[in-house]
Amino acid sequence: MNETLIGPDSGRGAPSGQYDVRYLALTTLLPWVVWETDQNGRFRFVSSLVLELFGRHPQELIGEPFDSVFEDRSWTLNAQLRPAGQVPTADGTWGSMFLARTYRGKPLFGRVEGRRCFDPASGQFIGTIGIAEFVPQDSMRQSAAAALAEVLARGMLGVCLVDEQGTITFANSVFRRAVGSPDTEMVGDRLSQHLQIPAPCSPSERGAGVWQDMRAVKQDGQGRPLAAVFGALQGPRNQQLVIVIDESARRLAGSLLRDAGRADALLTRYAEVLMSGFHDLSPVVLSALDAWSQTGAGQTDAEPVADEVLKDLRGSTLATLTQRQTQVLELLASGKTNKEIGRTLGISEATVKTHVRSLKDALGAGNRTSTAAIAARLFPTGP
Repeated sequence: MNETLIGPDSGRGAPSGQYDVRYLALTTLLPWVVWETDQNGRFRFVSSLVLELFGRHPQELIGEPFDSVFEDRSWTLNAQLRPAGQVPTADGTWGSMFLARTYRGKPLFGRVEGRRCFDPASGQFIGTIGIAEFVPQDSMRQSAAAALAEVLARGMLGVCLVDEQGTITFANSVFRRAVGSPDTEMVGDRLSQHLQIPAPCSPSERGAGVWQDMRAVKQDGQGRPLAAVFGALQGPRNQQLVIVIDESARRLAGSLLRDAGRADALLTRYAEVLMSGFHDLSPVVLSALDAWSQTGAGQTDAEPVADEVLKDLRGSTLATLTQRQTQVLELLASGKTNKEIGRTLGISEATVKTHVRSLKDALGAGNRTSTAAIAARLFPTGP
């Protein structure tokens, strides 16, 4: 009987009957979905818990792409870049993230973790093994909703909420900058005061995820070109999410991709993922955004970074960094993972994480992704 954990023919996939019986028994007892994929990202093993959770027999999933079963809901741009191979993937564990998959018409949220596996003899990548945790579901949904609310409030895209009368109930600082009114509170204003809304549609008449080319209303009458997606009315107050893509977001996405021409497609996909998540989790997200609005927490984010801010960062801020911090920042700009940075500099991954946290605070970034985006603009050609 085969004694390995990932099957005797891991490079080409193995039927469950060829797995060690102890391994199969263990995966039955564990409270997680245990899964394995081959080097092409297709399932070669899924534990029997998927029958209870998804209503699908494990054998149905063999050969299916990982992304067709688990949809990334970590709410980051990296989640959109990863399938295209734009985000470096080091050997070892990739971080826990929230994912969703429809279960009898309802979204199912969970944490998924995986580890890349390599043949000990040849060093060749042979697949990934991991777990997916879906219970307690209420806690998973709360965590996913909290993470989404933070991205909507402090992320790189402009976001506002309007009620069915078209009155703004929430606007993050990116949205205010995008429409040319960074110092305006906006809550209580009509959306039409800041965005030129094409007739005859009004915000309350739009369906879920409807895109529209728009212009911002400015005091000088010169509107800025924007792309905006309007969601469906949600919640007891019939509020509608509006996500705006402006030139600053396009520049940041272009720097991450190293391809400005693909920035619009990336941001469009990203905005649609956020909109889909909002529709799935709207009650909790709306409550969180209301709290952000009341406390003013959503007014403090520093993204996207304007050219004048970058000029200041290149001057005073960079001058305060240590030599090691500058080296880490340059490697972040090139798209390297923490593990790859550690290998390049000869330091531990934990030390890299400490430097990244310090850099995030120094640059006023909301998270590692935005820190890397700022770094890419500070060092456009990489180290």
